[in-house]
Amino acid sequence: MARPNAAHLPAGVRKIARAGRARALRAKDRATDRATLLALRAAMPAWRESIPESAWPAFGPRDRRAVADVDDPVSYFLPLTEAWRLGPVLRADARNSVVLLLAAAGRPPALPAAERARFFVLVSVDGSDIPTPPELPRGSRVLRVPQPTAGQYLALLNSCAAVWAAHDGDEERLAPWILASRLAGVPVRRVVPGARPVPQPRYRDEPGYGGGPWGAQRRRTRLDVLRELSTATAGPSSAPGGDDGDTAGPGASPADEQNASSAAGSAEADGPPRALVRESRRILLAGHDLKFTHEIVAALEAGGHEVLVDQWEGHNRHRTDRSRQLAADVDVVWCEWALGNAVWFTRNVPASTRVVTRFHLQEILTDFPRHIGFEGDRHMIFVGEHVRREANRHFGWARVKSSTITNAVRVPEQAALGDPHRIGMVGVTPARKGLATALDLLEELRAVDPDYVLHLKGYRPTDYAWFRERSTEQAYFQEQYRRIEQSRLLRGAVHWDGYSADLDPWYAEMGVALSTSDFESFHFTLPDGAVRGAVPRSIAWPGSDLLYPQQWLAADAAELAESILPLRDPEVHAAAVTEAAAYCRARYATDVVVEQFVGALLG
Repeated sequence: MARPNAAHLPAGVRKIARAGRARALRAKDRATDRATLLALRAAMPAWRESIPESAWPAFGPRDRRAVADVDDPVSYFLPLTEAWRLGPVLRADARNSVVLLLAAAGRPPALPAAERARFFVLVSVDGSDIPTPPELPRGSRVLRVPQPTAGQYLALLNSCAAVWAAHDGDEERLAPWILASRLAGVPVRRVVPGARPVPQPRYRDEPGYGGGPWGAQRRRTRLDVLRELSTATAGPSSAPGGDDGDTAGPGASPADEQNASSAAGSAEADGPPRALVRESRRILLAGHDLKFTHEIVAALEAGGHEVLVDQWEGHNRHRTDRSRQLAADVDVVWCEWALGNAVWFTRNVPASTRVVTRFHLQEILTDFPRHIGFEGDRHMIFVGEHVRREANRHFGWARVKSSTITNAVRVPEQAALGDPHRIGMVGVTPARKGLATALDLLEELRAVDPDYVLHLKGYRPTDYAWFRERSTEQAYFQEQYRRIEQSRLLRGAVHWDGYSADLDPWYAEMGVALSTSDFESFHFTLPDGAVRGAVPRSIAWPGSDLLYPQQWLAADAAELAESILPLRDPEVHAAAVTEAAAYCRARYATDVVVEQFVGALLG
């Protein structure tokens, strides 16, 4: 008997079925974790004192380097998802109390007189045998890791709350490891023997390190070290709008590297003129949401290529016969989003047909990417370098052909300077967009200057159907509504401007474009605002420093306020807008990005 089509079942039945599948998957995950834990104990009775090879995640070439090589800040930031952990060895529920101890030359690190932590990871940076510190609290558990690779150390940092190193330790040996820890956003404490313990802050166990006060501490740690590196090297990210041909320095965005590569390629191309032969191609665009493809399709058609469209009904719903018929006679298949469309085409078209998939962000929280095939002419394009690194680690794609090409930003012909007292924020739903942080910022600003107002653009939370089914989201926004009504500094200063497709008139009135998200893949608000007359300011969500200048970023609301208040001076505001617009036009303008994408698409 043929399996019934779930789409024809009543909505209530489909909802119950989805909930049942979710519970079954959670039970399966718990059972797998438990089985792995028992297997590790049986195979290695002393597993608590070392980490088995099977517990480490899949590593790419960069992750196999020595930690002493920390000249690439792109490689050192905490992943966005929860899955990249050391499984049953360092579980998520222990993460708040795990401390990593750095030691060298056979000397145990000094510890405070008393500390809440009961789980320690003892890292020997030079591979020497480190004895157990005598000051460890009674009943503590200790894992020993001699001289881990860069990837292993990053995995440890993702599982620990803080790093401790002796105040009088071997500076030459410890310095690279301390630098790597700070680049990953993990606070480092230089411990003095007998010092009073410092309370360990707890944080929300959410994807990445965006949430709660602990997230602010991690952001501040990474920003501080990046600013130190930028001051020392004067890299491109410390001078937005500078010469695009410069070599990308610490903290520079992937766009800087791409521009440098393009400049080098142009130099190599100097010499006798050569005729370029352009061959028209038939390209099939497949996906459920094609809103980010219009400029690229227009450029392809202007270049003489034919673009066919296979519009899917959802992440994994389509007419198989139509997809097969369209793919039968094309040169390239372009899968927009790495979901069910990428799985189906990579496994159902010949290996000789080029299949290019664009990976945004939401896919990393699904299981579809695990089933994408890479045999033959396959290529993955990521919208952010931080997303590419995380996906490679999360799905074990160390050998996958991939590249990073950001989203394209439409640059208007003219832009007007907005009012510096108007703070504009596009999108407040879901909670990870950080409305609470935006309200904290507004209170900081209005305590100094009551003329500041916050404009929220987009749908309200209650406009989304899924909102009624998420109690945590409802509680979060009810608290923010209560704050807006009761706070003396917020009352009358928060304006809901509603949704509109054309944002240009709205941006024309804003003086600051604000992002307070816990994490994003790109976040159009920042570059869109920059090219339309607003100064971009953002919480330093994971990976933001790989895309945008550090001057735009802050660890928390108080630091954001410090960078926004000087913009009240019209000359300072105008100069900041000019600088930010030049930065975005050189890297994210539609013509720049489309040219890169078309080149990667056609191979």
